[in-house]
Amino acid sequence: MADLKKAIETWDIALVQKATQEAVDAEIPVSEIIGDGLGKGMETIGVRFDKAE
Repeated sequence: MADLKKAIETWDIALVQKATQEAVDAEIPVSEIIGDGLGKGMETIGVRFDKAE
């Protein structure tokens, strides 16, 4: 999930796709993929946006 979070934070679309597919292949629940990977990455982006970074 760390790869997915990092991919979201860095806007690395190829890594987002790869990390998401790996998570799905590992049978990680979709809610966990969204919450712990995609959601955490978007949370970081939101904090950066609030700080105008």
